[in-house]
Amino acid sequence: IIFTPALIILAVWKRCRDFPYRRVFFFCGFRSIAVFIFINILNLRRPGILWEDEAHILAVAAAYLHGEPMYHSFSAPDLYSLVYGPLTYLVYVPFLAGFRHPIPAMRVGTLAINIGILTTLFFILRRLVSWQAVIGLLSVATGILLYMGPQLFGTRGDTWMLLCICVALLGAIN
Repeated sequence: IIFTPALIILAVWKRCRDFPYRRVFFFCGFRSIAVFIFINILNLRRPGILWEDEAHILAVAAAYLHGEPMYHSFSAPDLYSLVYGPLTYLVYVPFLAGFRHPIPAMRVGTLAINIGILTTLFFILRRLVSWQAVIGLLSVATGILLYMGPQLFGTRGDTWMLLCICVALLGAIN
């Protein structure tokens, strides 16, 4: 869903080489990228957790970081349950190792994911058009990403899945 508006604009962009609003499009793209990064940085200072399962995700990741098994044995009492697959928990382990408190670790991890999505989208689109056009097209992508709202800033697997899709598309294009 994120790529459909960008592909439509890309088709128009390629047909209209003398697009009269290219500079405006470029400026809007640059500005929307700056807003996207700024909102992600503001998310670092947001107090508390966003979803009720974030504490669970961080607890399982912290338990794994301290040597506890990710999957406990079938004979053990139910210490914790895995709502998601192991990737959702494992990706936060390096960030937890670098911070004393789990909330900043989670936020820095989310920031890294979102910047990774933006960077990967840049390289995907760069294969198709000039870098100036990519900046303009990223305005559509950042608008759609920001429209996702809280899913973009939480520890759920949504942003990881989007990053994995972008990396797979980049691999397919290469």
